[in-house]
Amino acid sequence: MAAYHNDLSQFRQLRDQAARKKQLEARRAGLLPQCQDLAAQAEARKTERLEAEQELAGLESKGPLGLLYTIAGGKAQRLEEAQKTLRTAKEAEQQAVFAMAEAQASLAQTERELEGLTGLEDAFAAARQARSEALRTAGLPQSQQLLSLDESLTHEAGLTQAITDLCGQCRTALESAQQTLKLAGQAEQRRDFSITELLQYTANQTVQLQQALAQDLSALLARAEEEQLRLAEARDDLLAQDLFPDPDLL
Repeated sequence: MAAYHNDLSQFRQLRDQAARKKQLEARRAGLLPQCQDLAAQAEARKTERLEAEQELAGLESKGPLGLLYTIAGGKAQRLEEAQKTLRTAKEAEQQAVFAMAEAQASLAQTERELEGLTGLEDAFAAARQARSEALRTAGLPQSQQLLSLDESLTHEAGLTQAITDLCGQCRTALESAQQTLKLAGQAEQRRDFSITELLQYTANQTVQLQQALAQDLSALLARAEEEQLRLAEARDDLLAQDLFPDPDLL
C-alpha cells in the first residue's frame, strides 16, 4: 500500500492547491474592476490637477485672467485660493495613483501565482482518479460510500445539464416573444389594431410566463450546482482520508 500513501500525499497537496486557485481566481475577479475604477479615478484626479495648474499659471501670468484680477482687485486672495486648490489636487492625485498602483501590484502578484498553478486541474483530476480506483478495489465500507457518491454526482451532473438546456430554450422563447412585441408595434404603426391587440396580448402573456419560468429555472440550476459542489467536496473528503495503515508502521 506504499503507492496508496504516496497517492494520498499528492492528492492532499493538489487539493490544497485547487482550493488556493479558487481563492486566487475570486481575488482576481474582484481586482480587475477595482483596478479599472482606480485607474479612472487617478485619471480624473490628474485632470483636476492639470486644471488647477492651468488656473494658477493664468493668475500668475500677465494674461487675461491675471490682468482681470489685477484690475478688479483681490488677486492676492485668488492666488492663495488657487495655490491651495492645486495642493489639494496634487495630494488627491498622489493618493489615487498610490491606490491604483497598490491594486495593480496585488493583481500582478495574483496573476503570477495563478500562472504557477497552470495545469492543476488535469493533475488534480488524475490524482482523484487514481485514489478513486484504489478505493473502489479495496473492498472497504468506504468503497461503497464512494460508489454512492459517484452515482449521485452523475445524476446531479445530468440534472444540471438538463436545466441548463431548459434555460437556453426559455431564452429562445423569450426572444421570440419580444420579437412578436416588436412586430405588434410595427402593426400598430400601420393602424392594424385588431392584429396589434392580438399580438400584444399573446406576446405579453408569453413574456411574463417565460420570465417567471426563467427565474424558477435559474433558482433550480443554482440549487443543483450547489448540490453538485457539495457532493464533489464530500467525495474529495472521503478520498483524502487515510484508510490504509502505513506499511512502515506495521
